[in-house]
Amino acid sequence: MLLGDRSFVDSSVVLAFQKTAAYHVLVVAGLHVGALVIFLWWVGKRLRFSMLAISVMTSLALTAYVGIVQDRPPILRAALIATLYLCARPLFRRVELLNTIGHAALILLIWKRRRLAIPVFNFRFWLRP
Repeated sequence: MLLGDRSFVDSSVVLAFQKTAAYHVLVVAGLHVGALVIFLWWVGKRLRFSMLAISVMTSLALTAYVGIVQDRPPILRAALIATLYLCARPLFRRVELLNTIGHAALILLIWKRRRLAIPVFNFRFWLRP
């Protein structure tokens, strides 16, 4: 489930989750990226790694996770924001989260600029890699 595979979930179960407004539990989203980053940061701190080593280890794990879940937009956004944050930490820079979100949005717009040409929200188009 954490890797985005929902084929094992029956459609009646999905409908029940949607009715109870808990469907986000079944969907891979930025929350999973955040949980992964926090867990890896905690493990690195417990093992007394340097801040640079923790940042590199976490960034590599995020890269692998994005590759496994097949480049889904929410995962990509969250991983990019987390990576920008992790790049600033070893430099002992104060991290402004709104600036980090803005930089991630700008990078995604430059990287996938053809998606800007669609004037309406066609979700099938936006979910394509």
